Amino acid sequence: MNMENKKYISIVITAYNVENYILECLTSIINQDYDSYEVLVIDDGSTDNTSNICLEMQNKDSRIKYIRQNNQGVSVARNTGIEKACGKYICFVDGDDYLPQHAISNLVREIDEDFDIVCGDYIAFGIDYKKNEVFFTDQFIADDFSNKKLLFKQLMNGNYGRTDKSNATAIGVPWGKLYKLDFLLDNKLFFDPELKRMQDNIFNMHSFDKAHKIKYVHECCYAYRIAHVKAFGFGTPLNIWEKILEERNRFSQKHKNEWDLELIHSQQYEENIALISSIGYIVTHFEKKEIYNELEKLRNCKIYSNVSKYHFSKCSIKFFPIRALMKMRLYRLLYCFFKTLILKK
Repeated sequence: MNMENKKYISIVITAYNVENYILECLTSIINQDYDSYEVLVIDDGSTDNTSNICLEMQNKDSRIKYIRQNNQGVSVARNTGIEKACGKYICFVDGDDYLPQHAISNLVREIDEDFDIVCGDYIAFGIDYKKNEVFFTDQFIADDFSNKKLLFKQLMNGNYGRTDKSNATAIGVPWGKLYKLDFLLDNKLFFDPELKRMQDNIFNMHSFDKAHKIKYVHECCYAYRIAHVKAFGFGTPLNIWEKILEERNRFSQKHKNEWDLELIHSQQYEENIALISSIGYIVTHFEKKEIYNELEKLRNCKIYSNVSKYHFSKCSIKFFPIRALMKMRLYRLLYCFFKTLILKK
């Protein structure tokens, strides 16, 4: 292991109560066909056997460094990794996922000194399920805002830029990428600890914006476990969406002279998703007697006000039934609709 190697990689694993998965994750990394790297396992205060497994692996392989912190959330854990990393480049791994054998070499092969970020594709897997998925139909290099629009559109509308609309996730994830470490540090690019969801999406929005050059390639660089996604529950609370959309609005204002019609429609799509997600959170996290009052509060919020104005875009038509039920205060029907939707998931 040569830290002077210009392509020395820091692999940051964030782990919290992943005793059933962390050994598979670490084993997949030490079995990579590329060996110029360090592994930083940031344990975010696990209460299960995660720490013992990590310590045992650390004793077996000197490239593994185990760092434990009090439970502060995945954003703080990733930020700790950025601060502790020694590599020329950094990549992020979730402790319940794993890396295919050629993941790091696939990314490293695409590195050029001009690239601040290199992005690859992934495998989505679960019990009796495995599928190769791509973020975009075509490979590309983005070196100005015009070329980066594809990235920003998919950050807001996960289906944008690809033909398969059933993919497990979108380009906003932090994994499956190499970031130049100095680029992150010089631009003070860190994950927002106040965001409990989509902190990676906002991180990448700013990272893509600041990057001198970004490369996206059709190389498999990650294995993403989808079985655990349901554990997050259905929906995201309104206060989190409000912060996300505030960040997005500031970003769109910064680039208002370059914000084209497709970006506007993608932003509208995201606001519709925010409304639906907020409704879903209410339906699944409140007692039935409280739900109608919470829906009425939501109806008086800025998100609903904005979404109700979108009459003519394609995304507006798609979400029209839900907005119509909200507008007419048919909360019982809305409740039944979402309960049926959740049961199908």
